[in-house]
Amino acid sequence: IAEITKYKMSSPLSYQQFSAENSGCCQRAFCIPVPSLNVHNDTQPEMKSTEDFLASEMSKLSVQERSKALDDVHCVGEELKETPEMIEASLAEFDRVLRERNAAIYNLAASQSRLYVEDPNFRLRFLRANEHNVKQSVNQMIGFLSQKEKYFGRDKIARDITLDDLDEEDIALLLSGLFHIQDGTDRSGRVVVYVMIHMLARSTAKSIIRVTYFVFFNILSRMPSVQKKGFVQCDYDLSTPMQPQSLPSLDTSLKVIDFVTKVPVRRSAVHCCLKAVPGSLASKNIVLNNVLGRLQRSVRSRTRLHYGSDIELQYMLKSYGLNLETFPVDTNGFIRDDILNTWLHNYIADQGNDHATGNWNALSVDSVAASPTDPITVESATHNSPSHSNNAARRVDGLIEAGPNDVLFGRGRGIHQHPGNIRFREFLKDYQEEYNNALRYQRLNTPRELTGVLLEQGTRFLKPRETGGWKECDFSEVEKKVKQVFRTQKKDTKKNEM
Repeated sequence: IAEITKYKMSSPLSYQQFSAENSGCCQRAFCIPVPSLNVHNDTQPEMKSTEDFLASEMSKLSVQERSKALDDVHCVGEELKETPEMIEASLAEFDRVLRERNAAIYNLAASQSRLYVEDPNFRLRFLRANEHNVKQSVNQMIGFLSQKEKYFGRDKIARDITLDDLDEEDIALLLSGLFHIQDGTDRSGRVVVYVMIHMLARSTAKSIIRVTYFVFFNILSRMPSVQKKGFVQCDYDLSTPMQPQSLPSLDTSLKVIDFVTKVPVRRSAVHCCLKAVPGSLASKNIVLNNVLGRLQRSVRSRTRLHYGSDIELQYMLKSYGLNLETFPVDTNGFIRDDILNTWLHNYIADQGNDHATGNWNALSVDSVAASPTDPITVESATHNSPSHSNNAARRVDGLIEAGPNDVLFGRGRGIHQHPGNIRFREFLKDYQEEYNNALRYQRLNTPRELTGVLLEQGTRFLKPRETGGWKECDFSEVEKKVKQVFRTQKKDTKKNEM
């Protein structure tokens, strides 16, 4: 077993050869130990909880499921096996379960175009994405239609979304390099999609989701190879010590992930390429943990974390069967403009869309960089960025005037009932249970990570000046405040339980 694991965790080709040469040994092995999820480099201390979480997800799988996940990650997985009889039976069961559900969103879509929602090819995308688990497929399709209504409008849920449905901000984001479909495939013949993480912080959640729909549903989910083999996703962090990159807010990240899980595509492997520098995703463990927690277990068990320089990361990916010749980032960490949007222009040419020669080419990467979109306004539990909110703190004669979105330090009913303070406590309530149940070292990290998230979003924490007015608190003061609220809310919870 140790030898099988050793070969399997090295190169995919070696494992194939070893399996062929030692078939008797493989047949005798009845289990495979759960391997480390980061086999090429040491775990970063701040990422230990994430590594532990992914390892625990692997341990929950059956031996067969675990072996299949390892095969997929290491580029030796098999494509989905189907027969005409299997497809026919799955489609019939799909229709039966759908009628039983009697979902309002589906009935609305059917009233607009029964031909669209009853198209076998449309339904087959969901079945293949869920490996013919009918109930999961039906649930995903209903969720997909609901998300489509939310982000494109009720009148578009039963028709294809085209480039004409994307607005100027959407098209600019599409051209920015957020997504890159690599020319060619990996060693197993799977499509590889790169997501440049820092691009997610340059647009609104709505625009990110609309562009994600276009790339993942219009392009990827239509490909027969993606339906049968799945695809490989590589999330790439371009941060450097000299040039840290901004990250999307936690609120935006969770909205995007909630949408992504409704799109009928199957990720056969996910590689998160991280940099151990301040401000990178590796330093925002709370964001990564929450994002991974929203993904399907089948995706979490196929997710691997990698750390290092650009050249180190790329050679790690090469050992997983990815092609470096058409890799979208060079070894110095610069995006390769010569191949950046080749896949997109090829798609437009194939579709014969007017955008290919019209307004489409008027939007370039340079124009996006010259006119960045406003930062995302964080909704619900989080706070608006002060520089983009009418309610933000204002400076008057060098002093800060507190606004309703600020968190104020102090005592008294007025401070406690301040709108910003109320929203701040509500925000932390979402993480209270996680804080209460965390191990000691994790409990120390959570307040620090949430402090970074809040400050990065633009939330201001103000304390009174001795001479009047307000002044901003530093990081350590905010972190101390977060810890205090967690402790107070924990005590209140215990009192209510007594």
